[in-house]
Amino acid sequence: MIEENNNTNDLNASAEIAQEKEIILKVQQGDRQAFNQLILKYHRQVFNIAFRIFGDYHQAEEIAQDVFVRGFKAIKQFKFNSRFFTWLYRITINLSRNKLKKNTKANQRNLSLDQPYLNSDDVSFSREIPDLSPAPDRGILDKELNELIQCALNSLEYDFREVIILRDIQQLSYEQIAQVLLINLGTVKSRLHRARSLLADILEEVM
Repeated sequence: MIEENNNTNDLNASAEIAQEKEIILKVQQGDRQAFNQLILKYHRQVFNIAFRIFGDYHQAEEIAQDVFVRGFKAIKQFKFNSRFFTWLYRITINLSRNKLKKNTKANQRNLSLDQPYLNSDDVSFSREIPDLSPAPDRGILDKELNELIQCALNSLEYDFREVIILRDIQQLSYEQIAQVLLINLGTVKSRLHRARSLLADILEEVM
């Protein structure tokens, strides 16, 4: 019975891959309507990755939009050497990295969250704390724990944050993560081990 289920799953996966390839080939020929099917299929996953990276809905949605604009422009470069979602996730990771660098440069002054600051018109306003409300996958965790995990993720270095997100939240295999991040399998495993250890230490302090 288990073998039959496995065979059925393999057939379904093969059919899905074949169907997706047909859609991508249409997009590569300029079919925008076909690309809408890919957006509908992957928008949630792309948004969730970006949300977990930034902990902010607005920045995550901005990244998601940029990902699909970039994806449409670059899709002719996709050669079917990997699953399409790993290629799309790589774009998500790269755009997120770039945005984080810009955010860091824009916030180099390390001021207190409670300390107001002045805009160009000398009008004082308080600094906003990022929105850490649950991502759309919140069915797994209750809100309070979800917020603690998001805060802990935000405190990790980016290299560690991304492997946690891809493996423990998005449930990608080690091989798929290696394809997304363009690193070898050993690096994925060692980085994930270190990331989980750091995350556990942070959560232990706050829980």
